Amino acid sequence: MLTNRSKISVDTGSGQLRWVILLLAIAVILPTVCLLWFMTQAVENVRMAARQILINEYSERLSGLAGTVDNVWAKRVMAVESRPDANAIQQFASFVLDEPLAQGALVYDGSGNLVYPIIDVNWPEPELPAEFEYAWELEFVEGNFKEAANTYMSLEKSIQDDYLRRKVQIGAARCHIKGGVGMATVFCKQAGYSVITPEMSAGSVSLAAKARVMLAEMFKDEPAKLLAWSHLIETANSYKPGLKLLYFLPMDSGTRMFVQQRAIRLVEASSHPDARAYLTKIAKTKKLLAAERLSAEVAQRHAAVASFRQWSRGSVHRLDISNDLCGSYHQMAGKA
Repeated sequence: MLTNRSKISVDTGSGQLRWVILLLAIAVILPTVCLLWFMTQAVENVRMAARQILINEYSERLSGLAGTVDNVWAKRVMAVESRPDANAIQQFASFVLDEPLAQGALVYDGSGNLVYPIIDVNWPEPELPAEFEYAWELEFVEGNFKEAANTYMSLEKSIQDDYLRRKVQIGAARCHIKGGVGMATVFCKQAGYSVITPEMSAGSVSLAAKARVMLAEMFKDEPAKLLAWSHLIETANSYKPGLKLLYFLPMDSGTRMFVQQRAIRLVEASSHPDARAYLTKIAKTKKLLAAERLSAEVAQRHAAVASFRQWSRGSVHRLDISNDLCGSYHQMAGKA
Protein backbone atom coordinates (compact mmCIF):
# COMPACT_ATOMS: atom_id res chain seq x y z
CA MET A 1 0.00 0.00 0.00
CA LEU A 2 2.81 2.37 0.83
CA THR A 3 4.43 1.60 -2.41
CA ASN A 4 1.32 2.36 -4.37
CA ARG A 5 0.76 5.66 -2.58
CA SER A 6 4.34 6.63 -3.27
CA LYS A 7 3.88 6.00 -6.99
CA ILE A 8 0.68 8.02 -7.06
CA SER A 9 2.46 10.91 -5.40
CA VAL A 10 5.30 10.83 -7.89
CA ASP A 11 2.96 10.68 -10.90
CA THR A 12 1.04 13.72 -9.67
CA GLY A 13 4.21 15.71 -9.25
CA SER A 14 5.36 14.83 -12.76
CA GLY A 15 2.11 16.10 -14.30
CA GLN A 16 2.41 19.36 -12.40
CA LEU A 17 5.97 19.73 -13.64
CA ARG A 18 4.84 19.32 -17.25
CA TRP A 19 2.28 22.05 -16.77
CA VAL A 20 4.92 24.33 -15.27
CA ILE A 21 7.26 23.67 -18.21
CA LEU A 22 4.43 24.26 -20.69
CA LEU A 23 3.51 27.54 -19.03
CA LEU A 24 7.14 28.64 -19.04
CA ALA A 25 7.43 27.73 -22.74
CA ILE A 26 4.29 29.69 -23.52
CA ALA A 27 5.63 32.62 -21.54
CA VAL A 28 8.78 32.59 -23.66
CA ILE A 29 7.36 31.67 -27.09
CA LEU A 30 4.27 33.90 -27.14
CA PRO A 31 6.16 37.19 -26.67
CA THR A 32 8.70 36.01 -29.24
CA VAL A 33 5.95 35.23 -31.75
CA CYS A 34 4.29 38.55 -31.02
CA LEU A 35 7.63 40.32 -31.41
CA LEU A 36 8.26 38.59 -34.73
CA TRP A 37 4.76 39.51 -35.89
CA PHE A 38 5.27 43.14 -34.94
CA MET A 39 8.67 43.13 -36.68
CA THR A 40 7.11 41.60 -39.81
CA GLN A 41 4.38 44.25 -39.76
CA ALA A 42 6.98 46.95 -39.25
CA VAL A 43 9.01 45.70 -42.22
CA GLU A 44 5.85 45.50 -44.34
CA ASN A 45 4.88 49.01 -43.29
CA VAL A 46 8.34 50.26 -44.24
CA ARG A 47 8.04 48.53 -47.62
CA MET A 48 4.61 50.02 -48.21
CA ALA A 49 5.88 53.44 -47.21
CA ALA A 50 8.88 53.10 -49.54
CA ARG A 51 6.61 51.88 -52.34
CA GLN A 52 4.28 54.83 -51.83
CA ILE A 53 7.22 57.23 -51.85
CA LEU A 54 8.39 55.73 -55.16
CA ILE A 55 4.86 55.88 -56.57
CA ASN A 56 4.54 59.52 -55.58
CA GLU A 57 7.98 60.32 -56.98
CA TYR A 58 7.36 58.63 -60.32
CA SER A 59 3.82 60.01 -60.51
CA GLU A 60 5.22 63.50 -60.16
CA ARG A 61 7.85 62.78 -62.79
CA LEU A 62 5.28 61.20 -65.10
CA SER A 63 2.94 64.16 -64.65
CA GLY A 64 5.80 66.50 -65.43
CA LEU A 65 6.80 64.48 -68.48
CA ALA A 66 3.20 64.27 -69.67
CA GLY A 67 2.90 68.03 -69.26
CA THR A 68 6.09 68.54 -71.22
CA VAL A 69 4.88 66.22 -73.97
CA ASP A 70 1.54 68.03 -74.12
CA ASN A 71 3.26 71.40 -74.32
CA VAL A 72 5.70 70.28 -77.02
CA TRP A 73 2.94 68.63 -79.05
CA ALA A 74 0.63 71.63 -78.64
CA LYS A 75 3.37 73.93 -79.95
CA ARG A 76 3.98 71.56 -82.87
CA VAL A 77 0.29 71.47 -83.79
CA MET A 78 0.04 75.24 -83.39
CA ALA A 79 2.99 75.69 -85.74
CA VAL A 80 1.30 73.51 -88.36
CA GLU A 81 -2.08 75.19 -87.85
CA SER A 82 -0.45 78.58 -88.35
CA ARG A 83 0.21 77.61 -91.97
CA PRO A 84 -2.88 75.65 -92.98
CA ASP A 85 -2.13 76.05 -96.67
CA ALA A 86 1.08 74.05 -96.36
CA ASN A 87 1.31 71.06 -98.62
CA ALA A 88 0.51 67.70 -97.03
CA ILE A 89 3.97 66.34 -97.78
CA GLN A 90 5.52 69.37 -96.11
CA GLN A 91 3.35 68.85 -93.03
CA PHE A 92 4.39 65.21 -92.90
CA ALA A 93 8.09 66.07 -92.89
CA SER A 94 7.53 68.82 -90.35
CA PHE A 95 6.00 66.39 -87.88
CA VAL A 96 8.54 63.59 -88.22
CA LEU A 97 11.63 65.82 -88.33
CA ASP A 98 10.79 68.62 -85.91
CA GLU A 99 8.87 66.53 -83.38
CA PRO A 100 11.07 63.90 -81.70
CA LEU A 101 8.04 62.03 -80.33
CA ALA A 102 6.52 61.41 -83.77
CA GLN A 103 7.75 58.35 -85.65
CA GLY A 104 5.31 58.87 -88.51
CA ALA A 105 2.21 60.79 -89.57
CA LEU A 106 -0.90 60.43 -91.71
CA VAL A 107 -2.35 63.56 -93.30
CA TYR A 108 -5.99 63.59 -94.44
CA ASP A 109 -7.86 66.30 -96.33
CA GLY A 110 -11.09 67.94 -95.25
CA SER A 111 -13.09 65.12 -96.83
CA GLY A 112 -11.28 62.49 -94.79
CA ASN A 113 -9.21 61.13 -97.68
CA LEU A 114 -5.56 60.23 -97.15
CA VAL A 115 -3.31 62.74 -98.93
CA TYR A 116 0.04 61.64 -97.46
CA PRO A 117 1.68 59.16 -97.48
CA ILE A 118 0.77 58.47 -101.10
CA ILE A 119 0.38 54.72 -101.52
CA ASP A 120 -0.91 52.29 -104.15
CA VAL A 121 -0.08 54.55 -107.09
CA ASN A 122 -0.71 53.15 -110.55
CA TRP A 123 -0.48 54.87 -113.89
CA PRO A 124 -1.35 53.77 -117.42
CA GLU A 125 1.76 53.51 -119.58
CA PRO A 126 1.34 55.11 -123.02
CA GLU A 127 1.65 52.86 -126.03
CA LEU A 128 5.29 52.55 -126.99
CA PRO A 129 6.18 53.44 -130.61
CA ALA A 130 7.67 50.81 -132.89
CA GLU A 131 11.00 52.65 -132.91
CA PHE A 132 11.27 52.20 -129.16
CA GLU A 133 10.68 48.47 -129.48
CA TYR A 134 13.40 48.35 -132.14
CA ALA A 135 15.86 50.27 -129.93
CA TRP A 136 15.07 47.98 -127.00
CA GLU A 137 15.80 44.91 -129.16
CA LEU A 138 19.10 46.40 -130.31
CA GLU A 139 20.06 47.05 -126.70
CA PHE A 140 18.94 43.90 -124.89
CA VAL A 141 18.82 41.23 -127.60
CA GLU A 142 21.63 42.14 -129.99
CA GLY A 143 23.81 44.07 -127.55
CA ASN A 144 24.40 46.74 -130.18
CA PHE A 145 24.60 49.62 -127.72
CA LYS A 146 25.86 52.23 -130.16
CA GLU A 147 23.06 51.68 -132.66
CA ALA A 148 20.51 51.41 -129.86
CA ALA A 149 21.68 54.73 -128.41
CA ASN A 150 21.40 56.39 -131.83
CA THR A 151 17.86 55.02 -132.23
CA TYR A 152 16.85 56.28 -128.79
CA MET A 153 18.33 59.73 -129.50
CA SER A 154 16.61 59.95 -132.87
CA LEU A 155 13.32 58.95 -131.28
CA GLU A 156 13.66 61.59 -128.55
CA LYS A 157 13.48 64.41 -131.08
CA SER A 158 10.06 63.36 -132.33
CA ILE A 159 8.37 62.56 -129.01
CA GLN A 160 6.00 65.02 -127.33
CA ASP A 161 4.79 62.86 -124.45
CA ASP A 162 6.73 63.65 -121.26
CA TYR A 163 6.73 60.07 -119.98
CA LEU A 164 7.99 58.60 -123.28
CA ARG A 165 10.61 61.33 -123.61
CA ARG A 166 12.12 60.47 -120.24
CA LYS A 167 11.92 56.77 -121.05
CA VAL A 168 13.96 57.10 -124.25
CA GLN A 169 16.44 59.41 -122.50
CA ILE A 170 17.01 56.75 -119.84
CA GLY A 171 17.38 54.16 -122.61
CA ALA A 172 20.03 56.29 -124.31
CA ALA A 173 21.80 56.76 -120.96
CA ARG A 174 21.87 53.00 -120.37
CA CYS A 175 23.46 52.37 -123.74
CA HIS A 176 26.11 55.03 -123.18
CA ILE A 177 26.90 53.60 -119.73
CA LYS A 178 27.41 50.14 -121.22
CA GLY A 179 29.74 51.59 -123.81
CA GLY A 180 31.48 53.99 -121.41
CA VAL A 181 29.85 56.85 -119.51
CA GLY A 182 30.26 59.47 -122.24
CA MET A 183 26.90 61.13 -122.97
CA ALA A 184 25.13 59.12 -120.28
CA THR A 185 25.35 61.97 -117.78
CA VAL A 186 23.67 64.34 -120.23
CA PHE A 187 20.70 62.06 -120.80
CA CYS A 188 20.35 61.23 -117.10
CA LYS A 189 20.30 64.93 -116.24
CA GLN A 190 17.70 65.58 -118.92
CA ALA A 191 15.48 62.72 -117.76
CA GLY A 192 15.97 63.44 -114.07
CA TYR A 193 16.09 67.20 -113.68
CA SER A 194 14.49 68.92 -116.67
CA VAL A 195 10.89 70.17 -116.85
CA ILE A 196 9.86 69.27 -113.29
CA THR A 197 6.30 70.49 -112.65
CA PRO A 198 3.57 69.81 -110.06
CA GLU A 199 1.41 68.43 -112.89
CA MET A 200 3.83 65.64 -113.80
CA SER A 201 2.26 62.22 -114.05
CA ALA A 202 3.23 59.59 -111.50
CA GLY A 203 4.97 57.69 -114.29
CA SER A 204 7.10 60.69 -115.26
CA VAL A 205 8.01 61.29 -111.63
CA SER A 206 9.06 57.68 -111.26
CA LEU A 207 11.31 57.88 -114.32
CA ALA A 208 12.83 61.18 -113.16
CA ALA A 209 13.66 59.59 -109.80
CA LYS A 210 15.18 56.57 -111.53
CA ALA A 211 17.33 58.83 -113.72
CA ARG A 212 18.64 60.70 -110.67
CA VAL A 213 19.62 57.42 -109.04
CA MET A 214 21.33 56.27 -112.25
CA LEU A 215 23.30 59.49 -112.41
CA ALA A 216 24.55 59.08 -108.83
CA GLU A 217 25.41 55.41 -109.29
CA MET A 218 27.21 55.56 -112.63
CA PHE A 219 30.37 57.21 -111.27
CA LYS A 220 33.17 55.27 -109.63
CA ASP A 221 35.80 57.47 -108.01
CA GLU A 222 35.40 60.57 -110.10
CA PRO A 223 34.92 63.84 -108.20
CA ALA A 224 31.72 64.32 -110.18
CA LYS A 225 30.06 61.54 -108.21
CA LEU A 226 30.12 63.63 -105.03
CA LEU A 227 28.00 66.30 -106.69
CA ALA A 228 25.61 63.64 -108.01
CA TRP A 229 25.41 62.14 -104.50
CA SER A 230 24.61 65.53 -103.04
CA HIS A 231 21.81 66.07 -105.55
CA LEU A 232 20.35 62.62 -104.87
CA ILE A 233 20.40 63.15 -101.10
CA GLU A 234 18.69 66.52 -101.55
CA THR A 235 16.05 64.77 -103.65
CA ALA A 236 15.54 62.17 -100.92
CA ASN A 237 15.26 64.79 -98.17
CA SER A 238 13.30 67.49 -100.01
CA TYR A 239 9.67 67.69 -98.87
CA LYS A 240 8.97 71.31 -99.70
CA PRO A 241 7.29 71.83 -103.08
CA GLY A 242 8.33 74.81 -105.13
CA LEU A 243 9.16 75.55 -108.73
CA LYS A 244 12.40 77.24 -107.68
CA LEU A 245 13.59 74.18 -105.78
CA LEU A 246 15.80 72.17 -108.11
CA TYR A 247 15.72 68.88 -106.24
CA PHE A 248 12.09 68.49 -105.17
CA LEU A 249 10.10 65.80 -106.97
CA PRO A 250 6.37 65.24 -106.30
CA MET A 251 7.02 61.58 -105.53
CA ASP A 252 4.63 59.01 -104.12
CA SER A 253 5.82 57.24 -100.99
CA GLY A 254 7.08 54.15 -102.80
CA THR A 255 9.22 56.17 -105.20
CA ARG A 256 10.54 58.35 -102.41
CA MET A 257 11.54 55.33 -100.32
CA PHE A 258 13.35 53.90 -103.36
CA VAL A 259 15.40 57.10 -103.70
CA GLN A 260 16.09 57.25 -99.96
CA GLN A 261 17.26 53.63 -99.84
CA ARG A 262 19.63 54.12 -102.78
CA ALA A 263 21.06 57.34 -101.35
CA ILE A 264 21.76 55.67 -98.00
CA ARG A 265 23.33 52.64 -99.67
CA LEU A 266 25.59 54.76 -101.86
CA VAL A 267 27.09 56.72 -98.99
CA GLU A 268 27.37 53.89 -96.47
CA ALA A 269 28.95 51.48 -98.95
CA SER A 270 31.54 53.97 -100.14
CA SER A 271 35.13 54.00 -98.92
CA HIS A 272 35.66 57.46 -100.38
CA PRO A 273 37.10 59.77 -97.68
CA ASP A 274 34.62 62.51 -98.57
CA ALA A 275 31.66 60.20 -97.92
CA ARG A 276 31.82 61.10 -94.22
CA ALA A 277 30.74 64.62 -95.09
CA TYR A 278 27.32 63.27 -96.05
CA LEU A 279 26.65 61.24 -92.89
CA THR A 280 24.66 64.02 -91.20
CA LYS A 281 22.35 64.37 -94.18
CA ILE A 282 22.06 60.60 -94.46
CA ALA A 283 20.99 60.46 -90.80
CA LYS A 284 18.09 62.72 -91.77
CA THR A 285 17.36 60.47 -94.75
CA LYS A 286 17.23 57.43 -92.47
CA LYS A 287 14.75 59.12 -90.14
CA LEU A 288 12.53 60.10 -93.07
CA LEU A 289 12.75 56.59 -94.54
CA ALA A 290 11.73 55.00 -91.23
CA ALA A 291 8.81 57.43 -90.97
CA GLU A 292 7.75 56.72 -94.56
CA ARG A 293 7.79 52.95 -93.96
CA LEU A 294 5.84 53.10 -90.72
CA SER A 295 3.33 55.61 -92.06
CA ALA A 296 2.76 53.57 -95.21
CA GLU A 297 2.16 50.46 -93.09
CA VAL A 298 -0.41 52.26 -90.94
CA ALA A 299 -1.99 53.88 -94.00
CA GLN A 300 -2.63 50.46 -95.53
CA ARG A 301 -5.08 49.81 -92.69
CA HIS A 302 -6.38 53.34 -92.23
CA ALA A 303 -6.84 54.78 -95.71
CA ALA A 304 -9.65 57.06 -94.48
CA VAL A 305 -9.79 59.30 -91.43
CA ALA A 306 -13.04 57.59 -90.36
CA SER A 307 -10.85 55.11 -88.47
CA PHE A 308 -10.04 57.87 -85.99
CA ARG A 309 -13.28 59.86 -85.85
CA GLN A 310 -14.24 58.28 -82.53
CA TRP A 311 -11.01 59.51 -80.96
CA SER A 312 -11.20 62.79 -79.08
CA ARG A 313 -8.78 65.45 -80.28
CA GLY A 314 -5.37 65.13 -78.69
CA SER A 315 -6.09 61.76 -77.10
CA VAL A 316 -3.58 58.93 -77.40
CA HIS A 317 -4.61 55.42 -78.45
CA ARG A 318 -2.81 52.17 -79.14
CA LEU A 319 -2.77 51.21 -82.82
CA ASP A 320 -3.35 47.71 -84.13
CA ILE A 321 0.10 47.57 -85.74
CA SER A 322 2.15 46.68 -82.67
CA ASN A 323 1.78 46.77 -78.89
CA ASP A 324 4.14 49.70 -78.46
CA LEU A 325 2.76 51.91 -81.25
CA CYS A 326 0.30 54.66 -80.32
CA GLY A 327 -1.37 57.42 -82.28
CA SER A 328 -2.91 60.80 -81.57
CA TYR A 329 -5.64 62.50 -83.60
CA HIS A 330 -5.58 66.23 -84.39
CA GLN A 331 -7.65 68.46 -86.64
CA MET A 332 -6.34 71.58 -88.27
CA ALA A 333 -7.83 73.91 -90.84
CA GLY A 334 -9.21 71.48 -93.37
CA LYS A 335 -6.80 68.65 -92.57
CA ALA A 336 -6.57 65.91 -89.95
